[in-house]
Amino acid sequence: MADHTGKVLTPNGYQYMTCASSDSYVVAYNSTSEVIDSYEDEYSGTLYTTRTVYDCYVLNDKGNVIFQTQYTVTEADMDYTSYEGAYIASCNEGRIITYTSDYYFFGASHAPMTVNIYNLQGTRLAQVENVVEVGTYINGKLLLCMENSELLVLNKNGETLYQKDIRGEDEWGMFSFPSNTWVSDGFIDGYILLTNWSGDTVLVSDDLSKTYKLPYGYVSGYNHSGTLVASKIVTGDTLSDKYYLIDLAKCDKDDEGYVIPTMEAAVSSQGYDEIVLTCLFGETAPYALVSRNDKWGYLTLDGSKETLYDDAGSFHNGKAIVVDGSRTYVIDENLKQISGSVTGCTGVSSAANGVFRLTTADGTKIGIFTA
Repeated sequence: MADHTGKVLTPNGYQYMTCASSDSYVVAYNSTSEVIDSYEDEYSGTLYTTRTVYDCYVLNDKGNVIFQTQYTVTEADMDYTSYEGAYIASCNEGRIITYTSDYYFFGASHAPMTVNIYNLQGTRLAQVENVVEVGTYINGKLLLCMENSELLVLNKNGETLYQKDIRGEDEWGMFSFPSNTWVSDGFIDGYILLTNWSGDTVLVSDDLSKTYKLPYGYVSGYNHSGTLVASKIVTGDTLSDKYYLIDLAKCDKDDEGYVIPTMEAAVSSQGYDEIVLTCLFGETAPYALVSRNDKWGYLTLDGSKETLYDDAGSFHNGKAIVVDGSRTYVIDENLKQISGSVTGCTGVSSAANGVFRLTTADGTKIGIFTA
C-alpha cells in the first residue's frame, strides 16, 4: 500500500488487498497453506487434506491495522470443507462486514454464512445467520440473500429495513435454489441486479417493492444505474448483437413476467459494443462509458449526446481521463480539460481519488497520473 507519490505505507506487505472503498480504508490479506493429512482412495489414488489460514486486516489511510481476524479453511478431497474463524468481506461507509461459514460436503454448492457487522472501533452491531451471499454497504444499505429464499435489507446499525420471501413469487425459478443466487456489491441509484449461475437476471429496488426480470443473455454483466441497464434488444424474433441503454421501467412484460427490451424502451438510438454504467464508489457524472468503432467515450444518461475519444475511463468523483489523439488529460463532468497533458499513451483507466493508470502501445503500464 502506497500513496500517490509512491511512499510505501505498509512496509511489511500483504499478499493481496481490496481497495473498493471510497472512504480510505483498505482490506488486506495474507494466507499460508499446508497439507495436514493424506490417505489412499481405491479409485482416485492419494488424496490430501489441506489447511489454509487467512489473516485478514482492515487498514486506515496511514497503513495502520485497525481491525483483524483469522479464517481457517480445511479441505479434504472428495469429502468435505470446513471453516473456522471469520473472514473480512468488506469495509465501506464506516462498517466492517465479516462472515463465518458452516461446513459443506463435496458436491454441495454453498455453505450458509453467519454475517457480522462492526463499526470501525471493532464493536459488533449485528449478527445475521443463514446468509447465502453478502454484499457491502452502499448509501447506508446492505443486501443479504438468505438461505430461506428471503432478501434482507439492513441499515448501518444492522437493523432490518425490508425483507421479502421471494421463493416462488412470480414463479421465479432462479430463487427456488438460493445457493444458485448471488448478488452484486450493493444498491446503485436505488436498485440492485441479482443473477443466478444460469445467467437469469432480475433488477430489484432497495425497498424490494419493484422487480424487473430479464431473460438469459440480455444484460451486460452488472451494468445499471437505477432502472437503466446495458441490454441487447429484440427486433421481431432477433436479438441484437449490440447493447443499448434501456430503461426497464418503460419495457413491456411477456406472459411469464419477463421484461423484453425493445427499441421503444431504448434511451439510446445507437447500439454499442460495450456500455459501462456502474461505478459503485464515487460516480457522480451523468454519463455511461460507451464503446463503438474502436472508440471510447461518454453518453448522457438521457441518450441525447455522445462524445467519443481514442480511449476513455470511467468517472470517479467527477473526474475521468481520456486519450485524445496524441494527448492524454483529465476532464471534469462538463468534459472540459482540467489538467496538463502527457503523450505516449494509448490506453487509460480510472481509479479512485483522482488517480489514473496510463498504458503504452505495447501494453506496458507506464505509471499513474493525478489531477
